[in-house]
Amino acid sequence: MAKCIENSVASQGKTIEEAIANLKEAIELYYEGEEVQKPELSPIITTTEVAV
Repeated sequence: MAKCIENSVASQGKTIEEAIANLKEAIELYYEGEEVQKPELSPIITTTEVAV
């Protein structure tokens, strides 16, 4: 699952890349029709599971 912590928009995908792409699309839809300033660089915070 991918989540934008600034507005609580979330999405998911089968891979990290797919989850991020789906999140970008969800954020675009969330802000559709609004004037917003896009930052030049945005941090990506992620978690992952590791078998031990």
